[in-house]
Amino acid sequence: MRRARSGTIMSSTASTRASFDAKAKSYESGRLAGWYKAQAELVVQHAQLHAGDAALDVGCGTGWLLRRMAQRFSGITGLGLDLSPRMIERARELARVEAIGRLSFVAGDWMDIDPQLLVQANGIQSVDLVCCVSTFHYFSDPAVALNKMFQVTGPGGRLLLLDRARNRSLFTLVWELLHRAVLRDIVRFYRVEELLALVEGAGYERAEAAASVHKLFWKGKLATSLVLVEARRP
Repeated sequence: MRRARSGTIMSSTASTRASFDAKAKSYESGRLAGWYKAQAELVVQHAQLHAGDAALDVGCGTGWLLRRMAQRFSGITGLGLDLSPRMIERARELARVEAIGRLSFVAGDWMDIDPQLLVQANGIQSVDLVCCVSTFHYFSDPAVALNKMFQVTGPGGRLLLLDRARNRSLFTLVWELLHRAVLRDIVRFYRVEELLALVEGAGYERAEAAASVHKLFWKGKLATSLVLVEARRP
């Protein structure tokens, strides 16, 4: 928890929402835009979608990942959810400007929603690909978050989860400590083996680290330690 300027207590969720609301307009053009886009490109490279497939992006931000997927895989349907209403407004605006159809964007907290009602309300019965890019560390209960993703993943559907990894990264560990001690939020980063165990614990099979990035000064970021976890629903 942190204290808002008005003197009231602002929850970690509300603080995170306000922070990303403030970034919405410049998210795809600011100093770290290249870093965010490079992460999304890594996920796109591992996506395997065909016309008629549906993709869900949990923590979609301004929708850049879904727009790239729609451009690369014609005929897919995309649904993005984000905690920040301003991010969702921007995602809808950019999809209109780029004339990309079959994409829907919804503002909401993944931890509070019924995932099956969410996808069905947007014309999707089950999802062929669930993506979660640099969002997983914000979930208060990672097991519940993954269970919800599993619920809407269709048989044979896949999960692509990209997040910072604590393995071989003192910077990531220090950043987590700053979040807890200074920002007072719930951010937590995981070791690769922890992520794999959480994913398989939700019911996914064949969880593996499909790609990783451990670099200094990568895409404008001082230190980057990322892992892309891939898994499939039986």
